[in-house]
Amino acid sequence: MRNPDAVALEVLDHFQSEARSEEVTVLLAGVRCDVLAALERMRIPDRHPRDLIFPEEKTDFSETLNAVRAAQALASPTKGREARVGYYLV
Repeated sequence: MRNPDAVALEVLDHFQSEARSEEVTVLLAGVRCDVLAALERMRIPDRHPRDLIFPEEKTDFSETLNAVRAAQALASPTKGREARVGYYLV
């Protein structure tokens, strides 16, 4: 997401809330410094755990790999159903 406005951040916040209500964990990878600052201004990390946000790093795709590793670690069979792991790279 480049140059998000308040509406885009609000949509993201609602998406994350809806995902949580469906017991889906959302990880954000490659979050640029300006986007992270905007997320913080909107207090989104108060509702979306900071350990699920992976800021952009200097090494290409390292934050994506860290997020995928975290998703794999989080994915374990729970409540009698099989966990599914997937990721979408933009």
